[in-house]
Amino acid sequence: MFAIIYHSRNFPSVEAVIVILLQRSLHTGCASYRFMAPKNITLLGQLDLSHEKFTLKVRVIRLTKQLTYDKKKTFRIDIILVDEEGTKIEAQVPSRWVFRFEKMLAENESYYIENPQVGENTADNKFVNNSNKLHFCPITMVTKSNDFVGPLYGFSFENYQTIIGNNILEKTPVDVIGHVLLYFPKETFMSKHGKETRRQNVQIQDLEGRKVSVTLWDEYAQQFVDYVSNNPEERTVIIIIQFGKVSDYRGCLSVSNWYFVTKLYINANIEEILLFKNTKDSSSLLYYETDEFLLKHDFKPITEIQEITKVSRVIVLGTVDEDIMMNIELNDGSNGKKMFVCSSSICNNKVVVSVLPRFKIPIRVQDPTGVISLTLFDGDANRLLRKNAQELLEIFNEDGNTAIFPVEITDLLERKFAFLIEVSEYNLKNKVQGYSIRKLTADRKIHSELEKKFTVDEHVDSDSFNTATFEVTSQETTNFKDAISFTGDNITPASNVEKSTATSPLAKYRFSKVVSPNAELKRNLS
Repeated sequence: MFAIIYHSRNFPSVEAVIVILLQRSLHTGCASYRFMAPKNITLLGQLDLSHEKFTLKVRVIRLTKQLTYDKKKTFRIDIILVDEEGTKIEAQVPSRWVFRFEKMLAENESYYIENPQVGENTADNKFVNNSNKLHFCPITMVTKSNDFVGPLYGFSFENYQTIIGNNILEKTPVDVIGHVLLYFPKETFMSKHGKETRRQNVQIQDLEGRKVSVTLWDEYAQQFVDYVSNNPEERTVIIIIQFGKVSDYRGCLSVSNWYFVTKLYINANIEEILLFKNTKDSSSLLYYETDEFLLKHDFKPITEIQEITKVSRVIVLGTVDEDIMMNIELNDGSNGKKMFVCSSSICNNKVVVSVLPRFKIPIRVQDPTGVISLTLFDGDANRLLRKNAQELLEIFNEDGNTAIFPVEITDLLERKFAFLIEVSEYNLKNKVQGYSIRKLTADRKIHSELEKKFTVDEHVDSDSFNTATFEVTSQETTNFKDAISFTGDNITPASNVEKSTATSPLAKYRFSKVVSPNAELKRNLS
């Protein structure tokens, strides 16, 4: 049924309201749609088996379809979702509801999903670290989301040393990123079940010079072979294996694809691969943030920001001043009436009845040279405070006292961050000295490098630069005996690494190992 209801222009406070109710019965095979974004969002980390009616805001980072025997129809859809906090969960559309949801869901798209069923994930193979699983059902509704601010791909990169040390439990999902050091000819053989099987052995290296063996099977092996064949002049090949697993065959450890859930990225035009490629040849760059904060943009003491005369992005380093307590605002409408007027040219002052709370946190940051006003928005605020704006708003409403700030906000006081800020055309034209934060980091190694760029009087007290921040762990680089892996019937001995059958993408170029002393590659890029 399709119904369009037009309200009169004389309707109080409303120019025109169009309510579209699109309902398709179970017999026609389509789900119900809602065009207004749901207000109350439940995070995946909050879910348990007691939840019944709730709304998720998530991104589909993996979607695979299980086909019928004749390959003509889909009998099940398996999905991996990630929310704005980076928490992942598996979901499934069972065969009887495939016809309702198959055309609505797509990989790398974001959605509001209302009222799925929560159950325990009892599968032998769990492709994410979550004991729960979602199931689509007749009352489940799916709505497109255009304001998702979480991770695009949901990578959780494993440290090579953890893999080398055999510290990963069996059937635990892993993501790895690395530079292809060498690869062997693709093998094709018959499995014990009489099926033709393809295998590609590869060796990858991290920024510390540590090596891990990779075994790609069947379509993943072919994907790698096709890339190498089609790009013979490519000097640097960076790959990401997402949702892989660690296999131990006769003491030889390797990362391999895990059925057909794994995603293989080869020199893809995504931030994680571009950053890894840019830092591959530098021994001093340990984390992906370093490219942004130490190389890509100029560093400025705060007193020099007002001297900037063109639109630009710069780095500042400082501690959050206590004046944050005087400046922050967080509200859900006018006098608690929950009525909002949209003042943009698109809305033309229409009244809307529902909005999504957003962060806009003004803070004052100081360094040894001065103080600056900055504004923190949703993306970084969500990750930094570990709560979204809706949750903090509920805390304010429950307390009934907006003079008392949640501990999540007061904990920002006296903490040190490196900020990537934007000096916009608006700042320059109107001589406004309040700037937007584009990115921030609490990495003390980055702070240490930035502190070296200060040229202040030697008598200035620099104690403020000793403020404790997030802990960053490190560990010594250890040796790893190269091994090319094998989880099938045939074995490729570790000694084959040194044989002439192995090929390097840089075979016709001179190259040297990349070694970063006293550092751990810890890339959880989200």
